Amino acid sequence: MQALDLRSDDGDAFGMAPGDFRFPSLYILVRTAALMACADGLPKMIERHALLAFLYRQDVVEARCKDPILAVYDQAVAGLQAGLQPKANELGLLRLAADDHHAAVIIAMAAAHVAASDGVVQPQEIVMLRLIRNQLLLS
Repeated sequence: MQALDLRSDDGDAFGMAPGDFRFPSLYILVRTAALMACADGLPKMIERHALLAFLYRQDVVEARCKDPILAVYDQAVAGLQAGLQPKANELGLLRLAADDHHAAVIIAMAAAHVAASDGVVQPQEIVMLRLIRNQLLLS
């Protein structure tokens, strides 16, 4: 499978703030990983690390780009845990990536990777994976 190319010509994957990000698929992927980490009610550090490992393995980002990615992830997790970001809003964000099938597949793969990272995929995570795939228009 071809890696998701989200970098600019200079190889930079920054610009992660809403309204100022150049790579909406990467932003959506990171927020979806946070949604998946919160699906069972208890986001774990291993899920945070799994997101980065997935992005590195897919050659989406380099190690030097991790800070803005983790900032978006941490903000999304905090918002979900505090109830400030309804899960329905996060799921709705996925529709923005549904038109790009390749990006949708990578986002779904990242969500599954985060779900399995602690060694047990909880029933709530399976339900969330189905919801994510549905929003991404993947069968």
